[in-house]
Amino acid sequence: MQERMLQNLEPIIVPDPISFWPPQPGWYVVAIILLGLTILGVIKWLAYKRKNEYRNWALQELQKIDVKEADSRQIVLLNKLLKATALQGYPRTEVAGLYGAKWLQFLEETYPQARFTVAPGIFLEEASYRRKGSINIKDEDWVEIIRLSGEWIKGHKIKRR
Repeated sequence: MQERMLQNLEPIIVPDPISFWPPQPGWYVVAIILLGLTILGVIKWLAYKRKNEYRNWALQELQKIDVKEADSRQIVLLNKLLKATALQGYPRTEVAGLYGAKWLQFLEETYPQARFTVAPGIFLEEASYRRKGSINIKDEDWVEIIRLSGEWIKGHKIKRR
């Protein structure tokens, strides 16, 4: 009896496997959102790179300053470089008129980790006003000033315009 019943059974119909393509409409939405986020990320990254391009320029110029020779010409070049860099990130009205102690204070306010108002950073203020041969900066102090300047260039916070 069981054999007869088994003979009357139809073979099992196996459904077709589920296809991965074309995807359901929800996946199109997910793909569009991911594409949009990718494009937005690339745009933001390019804007960030362009906004910080002046820092790379300043760091390249800093490498041109002679670390071994601290004379008034080198110090003036360093001050000019720092001022030109500051003018890229801050309004001209806020930066252009700064000099002396106010200039060093501005450098510290925009990047507190770089200490310009104490030795050896204070030499930036003093040496700019001395005659050529009257500068007595130790080599290690000059190297420290260059290092502080590099830190400031890399780390100063940009003021939103």
